Amino acid sequence: MPTKAYIAVLLVSAVGLVLYLLGQPATPEDQARSLLQDAAESLLRGDDERALALYRRARQAPPYALNAHLGEAGILTGRRRFAQAAAILRSAIPLAGVAPRAWCALGRGFRDARSSDEAIRSLSRALELDSDQDVVWIELGDLYRHIGDTGQAERCYRRAGRTQRGTPARLAGPEKPPSWISRMVMDSGPLPGLYPSRSDSDRGLILYCSKL
Repeated sequence: MPTKAYIAVLLVSAVGLVLYLLGQPATPEDQARSLLQDAAESLLRGDDERALALYRRARQAPPYALNAHLGEAGILTGRRRFAQAAAILRSAIPLAGVAPRAWCALGRGFRDARSSDEAIRSLSRALELDSDQDVVWIELGDLYRHIGDTGQAERCYRRAGRTQRGTPARLAGPEKPPSWISRMVMDSGPLPGLYPSRSDSDRGLILYCSKL
């Protein structure tokens, strides 16, 4: 006959197992989303190392793999490890598919990682897929202006004017366009969402890239 102590141990173990299982994400997608949320919270606490480890784990989850790549690259960019950040983004290119937002996110990541040519290619691809993105046209124009191609820059600024429904566009002025990250828009699903970044242009703004 089992002793009372033995039965008590079994009951406690069973209760502990049930509580553990209840606390775990139900699906791989939920687990990946949880990893991204934990990474964002870690960044808010200033724990970049933990966030980096969480993003690397989340890179294995297909629905959120691009989000995780972007998050990891954002941290590396904030540390001014631009070459490594660009390499992470480069490895994520096959994940972008035909999603304009994914190519926009890659382009902005490359831009912050000081990889202007790849940023131009990524934003151009985003505009091939959806040309009615005035902010992206302006960002692309700024990149062309940065590399000294004022002709292409003006073409982009003028194209932005045609997408703004009667609002006069900036053609080739010096002012900075609205920053994509300062919009604080939460994406409704994976690929790409917004990603935590501490780049020079958006220092201190922390967003998450997760499906809520």
